[in-house]
Order: sequence, then C-alpha cells, then structure tokens
Amino acid sequence: MNQVADASKEVAIRLGEASESLEYKIVFLVPWSFCGMFVGKKGATINEIRGDMDQRVRIDLSKEPVYLSSSNMAGLCTVYGPRKNMKLAIERTVAVLAGISNRIRKQMTGGRPMGRKST
Repeated sequence: MNQVADASKEVAIRLGEASESLEYKIVFLVPWSFCGMFVGKKGATINEIRGDMDQRVRIDLSKEPVYLSSSNMAGLCTVYGPRKNMKLAIERTVAVLAGISNRIRKQMTGGRPMGRKST
C-alpha cells in the first residue's frame, strides 16, 4: 500500500510542477459498485480523507460511471487541494481503495486467499 501511495504522491507532485499550480490534483478510479462504500455512511469516509476543513482538500466523485470494458464501470474520484495537505489525503484515499480491493478479492475467491486452490 505504501508503494501505491508513494507513487500516487509522486504523480501529483509531477503534475503540479508541470502545471505550475499551487495545488495538487489526482484522479483515482473507484469501482462503481463500491462508490457507496468509498463515500461512507453520511459521507464519513470522504470526510476522513479530506481531513480538517482548514486543510482545504476537496474530493469530487463522479455521478455517472466511466465504462472501462463491457462489464466494468468506475467512478472518477478527483482529489485536489494545497500541496502541503495533499500527501496525507492521498495516503488516506489509497488506504480506502486498498480496503475496497481486499473486499473485491475476497468476493472473487469466496474468502479463500488468492493463489490457493481449494481441496
């Protein structure tokens, strides 16, 4: 998970430098059927990702899915805010997406660890 967060932060840094912006912005794909889990009850998860209001981190989750293939859809989650506050927001976003990924993996394997065959 740390490698994904570190890579995502590096992408945000490079994009911010290239655009000469004081804010960083990065877009994540959220599996469409898990957008509710990503938002959390009454927005709790998104509020946790944002952090305190004074950090001025904003999160936009698309209202319409993006079709990745004939059967896979995702929501676009744009996270943006001041450079100094984005690193923690990216780490939090990656942690939430890792939890979603683990849940999908469990559903696909019937709760068995991946790579093992049932006997």
